[in-house]
Amino acid sequence: MLINRLKTAFNQTIIINKENNQQKQAIQNHSQPQSDVFKSNIAFTGLPSKLSLDMYYQMTLEYDQRLQAVSGEILYDHPFKNIACSLMFINNVKNALPHLQNKRIIALGRSPVFFTEAAKLMKNGIDDYTYVAFSKGWKCEDGKHYGSMPTEEEVKNYRNYLKTVNMTPKEIIKDSKNGKNTMLVDYIESGNGISSFISVLQDWAKEDNVLDELNNSIEIGVMKLPDVGQRYPEEADVTINDTSFKAIVLTIDKRTLEYLRDENEWGQSYPHTKWNEFTPEESQIYPNEKDEFARYKLMDVMKQVNLLKEPSEIVNKN
Repeated sequence: MLINRLKTAFNQTIIINKENNQQKQAIQNHSQPQSDVFKSNIAFTGLPSKLSLDMYYQMTLEYDQRLQAVSGEILYDHPFKNIACSLMFINNVKNALPHLQNKRIIALGRSPVFFTEAAKLMKNGIDDYTYVAFSKGWKCEDGKHYGSMPTEEEVKNYRNYLKTVNMTPKEIIKDSKNGKNTMLVDYIESGNGISSFISVLQDWAKEDNVLDELNNSIEIGVMKLPDVGQRYPEEADVTINDTSFKAIVLTIDKRTLEYLRDENEWGQSYPHTKWNEFTPEESQIYPNEKDEFARYKLMDVMKQVNLLKEPSEIVNKN
């Protein structure tokens, strides 16, 4: 298969040496380096997972042309194959940026990852975000339960997972006291997913006697289709589990939202029935090749409209 050949060829040829002085100078100058990173006489090299900004800016013209040549086949049904869809999505993210600043951004489950990733790649965007695996739910916005609820053992294991991503109630409260509320970004239709996730945090906070502090430290980023006449993000309040949270409505065009909701595989499926089976590891949470090419195309369109971060804007967290 083409994808397998791309992966094999890539593994044979791409070697990134961050200590190479020539590459560092090229990044500083925002020019294409003469390094061997993207030079090869072997068959076409595919995309790494995941393509960093500095690697993107190091691409030779020939390498980029080869990527463009195969991306159409790989992205045959992806909305970002269409430049108009990409531009609409980028514009929606750009309009949302003022509402995402000075927050700890959480991509809750798979649906919002492209949105938060685009916000990270964009000029004057967010420095970073945290992906938190969570799928499906068992609780409606009004607090009523339906379907199977997680067992005590499942909740215990999920809490242990939340500790690994610093998403305990006490961590969320500490971030808020340091000036950063936690914003949970999610696609919300019935509300059962985010209601269930918040209930896990609220039950935990009750045990620690910090429920009010937790509720005051959380905000919601609601991904949805725009209402008639709505063009920009709108602030609102949403009531979840009988608690009012400050929210921002993040509008997404219909085709892209449907893909992110139903087909995007960036992340891991993690309903409560799997909480006893495994713990998601950040090192294993990458887009598949199709979604990685979509991310590359998104970066390309951002660059064309002068919205892609320069390498000098990358935040070094080491």
